[in-house]
Amino acid sequence: VQTGKEHKRFEKKPYRGVFAFSADGKQLLVGQVRGNDHLLYLLDASTGTELKKLEGHLGYVTDAVFSPNNQYVLSGSVDKTLSLWDAQTGKELKILEGHWGSVQSIAFSLDGQTAFSGSTDGAIRAWSIPAGQPLFEMKSAIHPLIHSIAVSPDSKHLLSGAYSDMEKDSLLLWDLKNKTPIQTFQAYTNSVIDAKFSLDG
Repeated sequence: VQTGKEHKRFEKKPYRGVFAFSADGKQLLVGQVRGNDHLLYLLDASTGTELKKLEGHLGYVTDAVFSPNNQYVLSGSVDKTLSLWDAQTGKELKILEGHWGSVQSIAFSLDGQTAFSGSTDGAIRAWSIPAGQPLFEMKSAIHPLIHSIAVSPDSKHLLSGAYSDMEKDSLLLWDLKNKTPIQTFQAYTNSVIDAKFSLDG
């Protein structure tokens, strides 16, 4: 990053769409979006060597993230499910079901004990990790289709980005304790495809 010099190019497979580094930066999770390959690939980030294939989804993977402690991988798919994987063995541990639309975005709380998913069904769901049990659901009429979510560093708030046919799409800031939106950022003329918090929240 300091020099801007290319460190590694991954050319073996047409990886595109899903990219996520482990917290320690040693592993890279990659997958295809809108392709026929429903797999996730776990790579050595320094060499590009393929370590594991994560196979289980019935549709292409839309998002995937490592847990903060690098113990798990959580992925979402157009097959409307999330899969929890052992990051070391590549074994699928749990299938999380409940959304009736494509899962578009996933985020972990800082302690890694709760995961959140946003879907085209308009729901943001919270899940216990590693049990995979549903905890609660949040919805807003402002966001009929969720495309992106992010959890604040203190895990007190969640940011969701809309994907809709509204004239102006928006970001919603949610209070996770009360499970309600507390602020709307309405300044977008197109769908919000990604959302992030600054490191200081």
